[in-house]
Amino acid sequence: MTAFQFLAFMQEDYDKAFSKYLEFLKIGGTKNFLETIKEVGLISPFEEDAFKVVTSTVRKILKLN
Repeated sequence: MTAFQFLAFMQEDYDKAFSKYLEFLKIGGTKNFLETIKEVGLISPFEEDAFKVVTSTVRKILKLN
């Protein structure tokens, strides 16, 4: 779910998404997972909204809309 959220961001602004991804990697191991994703602006994969974002993006990429 986290990777697909990054994919969704990449569809909008690749450079900004890549920066968020690098920030995510830098934080890794210094905070717990939920703190890390919150800090880079991702939605917890345990929240329904994350599923909605991911499925919407994947449907667009696969041209299912």
